[in-house]
Amino acid sequence: MNQFNKFRDFVHGNSVLLKSKNDRQILSTEVMKDEKHMENIKTILTTAEKKLSNSLISPRRTIGTDPVTSEKKTKKFPSTSLNKFFNEASELLSITKNDSVLSKTLLTCSQLQNEFTKILAEHESNIENDCLNQIEKYIDVDLPSIHRTRKQLTKAYEELKTARSKHDSFTRSAQQSLDIQNKIETLKKDVEYNEHKLEQCQDAYEIEIFDFLGKELTISEIFFQYIKLLEIYHEQMLQQIRHYIPVLEGVL
Repeated sequence: MNQFNKFRDFVHGNSVLLKSKNDRQILSTEVMKDEKHMENIKTILTTAEKKLSNSLISPRRTIGTDPVTSEKKTKKFPSTSLNKFFNEASELLSITKNDSVLSKTLLTCSQLQNEFTKILAEHESNIENDCLNQIEKYIDVDLPSIHRTRKQLTKAYEELKTARSKHDSFTRSAQQSLDIQNKIETLKKDVEYNEHKLEQCQDAYEIEIFDFLGKELTISEIFFQYIKLLEIYHEQMLQQIRHYIPVLEGVL
């Protein structure tokens, strides 16, 4: 928190002034840069979520629906279709010749494709749990919270502008009756209240921006995890291929 306080003092001290010394820009130049960086991260996360989702063959479970069955999850896998074809072809050939070499070869190929299906199903499940779900937490929880705070900040800024406008209007009045003076004093208190409210909203927004940008390393680790999952997936596929090649050589 001390680190943030230093950051806050710095950005408040470097706020860009507008029409008058009493009318500060809603965000400091430094926070505006951070806000832009946050929006860029948001765009990247949103695009990554779509791209990774589209890279999956199996359907994802949507909120409010029953879990996707294993059969439905692997139905569209190429290995599922090939497994079925190789197995049926092997059975067809074994009908006319029990010791058919092609029948035994196709049966082994069917078994290999079955292993591929298991590996791919686990791989896509890992991507969903370790990558997509983590990305969606930022998209569905962190970022909406920041945007709500941003709206509150904008609202507080507009309310302060309105309060100052009313105060300035009465201050310029040619009539200086007691009622007018009392009204001016009341409006002055409204301005002070809204100034304090704006400062609170600025602090809250800057804290959320600061906190979110502090998670950039964690976000980066999601994509590193994706690469590690790819490594595991391809290694497992290669292990199965290396296992079944000697089996096929024994058949031929």
